[in-house]
Amino acid sequence: MRTSIMTLTAMLVIAGAVLGCLAAAEAAPVYQQCAQVQITSPDPEAELRGIIAIEGSASITDFQFYKIEFSTGRQPALWRAISDVKRNPVIDTVLDRWNTPARPDGEYNLKLTTVDRRGQEVCRYTVRNLILANTEPTTTPTPEVPPTLPGPTATSTPRATATPALPTPTPTIAAIIPTRRSAFPELDTIRDTVSKAFDLQRLQELVVLSAGTTAAVFVFIGLITALRRLI
Repeated sequence: MRTSIMTLTAMLVIAGAVLGCLAAAEAAPVYQQCAQVQITSPDPEAELRGIIAIEGSASITDFQFYKIEFSTGRQPALWRAISDVKRNPVIDTVLDRWNTPARPDGEYNLKLTTVDRRGQEVCRYTVRNLILANTEPTTTPTPEVPPTLPGPTATSTPRATATPALPTPTPTIAAIIPTRRSAFPELDTIRDTVSKAFDLQRLQELVVLSAGTTAAVFVFIGLITALRRLI
């Protein structure tokens, strides 16, 4: 009986270790899938007008859907969807189309997110500092030059014809408004890279799973030891 209890205890310990290893091994390859999640057009800091084709790739293991969202330069953390989610993975093609005239001119960001069948946002890709410039500058009309009329002439002695002076057009000075840029673009890039490299929620779930399994094993061992003492 003692040999059976020791064998069962050893099997439980081995099972807990195997579960922990499998959980750690499952987390590592997830981020390798993000190589097929990217926006190739438009480029960062591009100036955009009209209907924009957003191109790139969105394909992961256990794919469920992807979505493309935008935020403004003043509220970069407030993301809103460009359209409905897309339920087919794509490679090197048009991801979605953005109707930029429907938005005010200014600085914007784009984000591509892929979601797996468990509802996890596995990969994200962000393009920042895009400039919408759909409003055309106002054109100043050019004044018309009145025709020159000949003056009256005498029969005997011709008189000089006075030509009226033409108005001189006033040059229009267009004010150059500097485009606002993000104060710390490097910090935004680092934050996106870290967000791609580590899914803190997923890691936390794995740690809790491993800790729970190990705790169950030790509780079982304690129960077995208590039974042995009672016997």
